[in-house]
Amino acid sequence: MPQILFTFHVARNDVESFDLVTALFPDIIIADVHVPRLDGFDFIKVIRRDTGNRPLPILVQSGEQFSEPHDLARQTGANGWHRKLVTLSPSSSQRDNALHSEKVMP
Repeated sequence: MPQILFTFHVARNDVESFDLVTALFPDIIIADVHVPRLDGFDFIKVIRRDTGNRPLPILVQSGEQFSEPHDLARQTGANGWHRKLVTLSPSSSQRDNALHSEKVMP
């Protein structure tokens, strides 16, 4: 099986996030719902608006277990949802599905 390597960049707030997205043109964004300043949902809306037609998968992560945040993530343009566990990285299948998806979650 071929080895796949990932480079992760972590932003502490929305300003750092926008700077990273603009500078690095990432293959995927993993956005937390609860972050300082601009929440994850508004962050997704801005990214979707500012990246135009460029396919950019966004996976939302949160400790939320209710359906309302999941619905809002779909409405704002997220490709997938990951419930935060003890680790910071989503499962490889969720990450792979988001990377190969150009569609918004149904």
